[in-house]
Amino acid sequence: MPPCLAHDLFEGIVQYDLYLALAYFEKVYKLKKEIINRKIDNFAFLLIEKLDKPSRVPIKGYNIGGHAVQNWVFLRFIPLIIGDKINRKDDVWKMITILIQVVGIICSPSICNELLFHLDSLIKKYLSIRVKCFEVTLRPKHHYLEHYPQLIQVFGPLICVNTLSFEHKHVFYKNFVRTSRNFKNVTKSISTKHQYYQSALTKNEMFYNSPVIQSANTLEEFTYDNNIMKCLVSIFSVDELNSLHFGTEVIYRGTQYCEDQCIVIGSKTNLDICKLKLFCIKSKKVYAIGIQCDGIIDDDFQIYVLSVSDNYIIIITLSNLNDYTSYSINTHKDRPVIVLKHIINL
Repeated sequence: MPPCLAHDLFEGIVQYDLYLALAYFEKVYKLKKEIINRKIDNFAFLLIEKLDKPSRVPIKGYNIGGHAVQNWVFLRFIPLIIGDKINRKDDVWKMITILIQVVGIICSPSICNELLFHLDSLIKKYLSIRVKCFEVTLRPKHHYLEHYPQLIQVFGPLICVNTLSFEHKHVFYKNFVRTSRNFKNVTKSISTKHQYYQSALTKNEMFYNSPVIQSANTLEEFTYDNNIMKCLVSIFSVDELNSLHFGTEVIYRGTQYCEDQCIVIGSKTNLDICKLKLFCIKSKKVYAIGIQCDGIIDDDFQIYVLSVSDNYIIIITLSNLNDYTSYSINTHKDRPVIVLKHIINL
């Protein structure tokens, strides 16, 4: 049976070890938990991350609390939240950045053998620093983590076999029971309501096979520079452009893409990133028009800094993407940055 990374990592290792790290920062850097909570409250989480904003850190306790996705978001964004207050050479800070890399590889939907070897070395390094910095005994889940590279070889990427999607399914039933306040024959009530819900989704074409463009308009409704127009004319004829519908927001394969978000389109020395500006649909094919950028990694923060050499406009087909994840652009030290959900293996 495959392991569940949601429980082993996000509600296990991440939940407990991050609290140890925050307690250490409070002692060494006088970074009190009240200050951290204010920083969490004031941090500008965007779109998807805003829905799973990290919970406030308990003043007293032994873990950071929060559910699995909240802790995942907290781990990814903790360098932006408190990183400026910490010495980059601190072993505990290095432990956190290594944990971010470990989680990034484990959560990747595509993992090659080279990454598995790298994951194995990162896990060993992480546990070594964890034992060195803290006297608190390792938990069984730390031992399970050592076996993850072998388990990935057996079961494939563990993000595809975890329980998060099933846990998310429970939300619908819980909300219905709470709002209906009817506790007679609950199983029949929620199953009936769920089938009505699935029927409504099917009728409204909300499943993956049909892309939905929000607030569709003709191209005349949008005013863009000549570079975007030249790019469109290179792909479509004038008659096609007049018949297509354009928008700044689209839902494709269950993922929402918006103007000024980013997608990763390639990975060489740096990440090849497209900053989205406009979408159009032709015969159920979704085309995205955007500005090409370079993503340069900042190893101390495990973030990617966006660099735009010129306003080079590109047009891509979303169906050709190897990674459908969309990313919001945050700001760090006046630099546009993105925080990846997982390692990009293209």
